[in-house]
Amino acid sequence: MRSRPLALAVALVAAVGIVLPLAPTPAPQAAAAPAPIAQGTIVDRNAVADLSAVFNAINTYRSGQGLRPLRFMPQLHTIAQSWSYELGQTDAFKHRTGFTSLYPAGSSRSGEIIAWRRDANAAALVTQWINSPAHKAQLLGDYTAMGVGVATVDGYQGASRASLVGTTNFGRYVGSAQPTTYASVQAWVNAGGRVAPAPAPVPDAQYVRIAARDTMQASVDMSVQRNQPSRVTEVYLAPSHVYFEALSAAPAAARVDRALLLVEPSGPSQALLNELRRLNPGTVTLVGAPNVLPDATLRAVRSALPGKSVVRVAGSNAPEISANFALEEFPGADRVYVAAERNLSDVISASSAAAALGVPLVLTPRSTTIPSSITSYFAAERPSRVTVVGGSPQLASAQERAIERAGSGISATLVRERDRFLTNASTLRTAWSGPQDAAYLASALQFGHAFVGSAIAAGNGPVALTSIGCVPPGPFSFVTGSVDPQQVVALGMEWTVSANAAALGRCAS
Repeated sequence: MRSRPLALAVALVAAVGIVLPLAPTPAPQAAAAPAPIAQGTIVDRNAVADLSAVFNAINTYRSGQGLRPLRFMPQLHTIAQSWSYELGQTDAFKHRTGFTSLYPAGSSRSGEIIAWRRDANAAALVTQWINSPAHKAQLLGDYTAMGVGVATVDGYQGASRASLVGTTNFGRYVGSAQPTTYASVQAWVNAGGRVAPAPAPVPDAQYVRIAARDTMQASVDMSVQRNQPSRVTEVYLAPSHVYFEALSAAPAAARVDRALLLVEPSGPSQALLNELRRLNPGTVTLVGAPNVLPDATLRAVRSALPGKSVVRVAGSNAPEISANFALEEFPGADRVYVAAERNLSDVISASSAAAALGVPLVLTPRSTTIPSSITSYFAAERPSRVTVVGGSPQLASAQERAIERAGSGISATLVRERDRFLTNASTLRTAWSGPQDAAYLASALQFGHAFVGSAIAAGNGPVALTSIGCVPPGPFSFVTGSVDPQQVVALGMEWTVSANAAALGRCAS
């Protein structure tokens, strides 16, 4: 029998953070759109029998080596099964990036092994692992539980007949930290367990990545692609090294006659000044205080655009700047989105929704007390609809009440789910629906740069949040079901949005 492909990944979890290395990268640019991802066909087969064959073979081998058998953990099975489906459907053979982030809490050691073969012998997947020293070490590892996933796939890796794709995830849980486990796969089935069916194939979209390590240049590149000089009447300049000014300006910049560019603390690059000259707007508005956008930047822009209006919207902090900007750019707005400035994932979600509706985003401090600059804004504008996005239950409820007290006739609605990903999906659904040109994926765990604001300013699709290794179910269902984009754009390097997430690889849970 020919040797079959297999691979493994191991993670030791201790009381330290895990740091992912940053590999050298070329100058940031939008990658050429690759061909649509290959779609394997999952075959309907007795998955319980395959899972049992692998589970029993692993424990038989461990017992023969004098080790205790491992228990079957349904949560680890879900992780392994979803990855076997993903590999089969996308014709890939690689480990799931960040698989440990999907584990139930409490695991002190984790590992993943994968293999595939061009026959129907599931137990032989274990033989392949035994015959590899590194994989054998995993089979004999200091674990307490495992989850097995097996998919039968037609056309996998060019095979003319059905292939088996197998994944096993291991974990070590001690005492009360261990979730419910079973002595066998059949015991789990007898207790009501069921193997989930394969998900629908990934939509036939094109996938690109904008690495954006140089955030200022990336914003210039996007502006060159999107903005027509004959249309642009105003350009907003926001700092490239902090988020909130760019996210406050993005909903206004999403209008066809506006643009957003990001500036380094050291000042505008020649490329940025050239883009300003190309656009030749009547007004350039700096969004931010002098401590993040120095006066030297203002002078450089005035020198590059003689005779044009170059002004600044400032304030003592990000919330006050956002309120001043909303007054300046959205006078008389009847609807407003609100998010607490330090809840970055909520601010991204709110900014993207506000851009779709052409309404302002106002930031509040992460405090139950709203400052006078914000209450004064609501008292003066009195929008009839205010959407408060995210925050802790106490914070969100307090801010909702404070906004309603700021002016008569204001009705505040809270959009808050049990995690940032579901909150993102629910917030986007308040504004985005129907097919879109693009959907952007930004990490909600390893935050990148203010370039997310540039993506929102592009105005051709929502920004959905993702974990590093895969797209959580909430944003996944929103992207694939609500907006069905022609193109998916990953924002940032692979250590923030992995290749699997960029290809809309769905998280198991």
